[in-house]
Amino acid sequence: MNEPDAFDVGTDLAYTDGAVIFENEFLTWRGTAADLETSLRDSKYAREADRLFRFNTACGVYLARLHEQDPERIKKTKTNGKVKWAISPPQKSAALD
Repeated sequence: MNEPDAFDVGTDLAYTDGAVIFENEFLTWRGTAADLETSLRDSKYAREADRLFRFNTACGVYLARLHEQDPERIKKTKTNGKVKWAISPPQKSAALD
């Protein structure tokens, strides 16, 4: 099984977060990796989620990689041993590029 590289993950999550998480509003999304994976699997982007999340901790692993690349946009907190994520919407200037 080939794991997608960081570029593929970033591109796919950027596409899906823009389409799913921020489809109707431009607020920061907050939740666990499992919450995000469930939202994506229950959306019209389920096929992409199936391709991307091939192992049970994939979403958390990919969020951690994206956090390393852009810690201002993908924020990580840990409370009572549980990791929660905050994903800010893309900046308008970046979305237009």
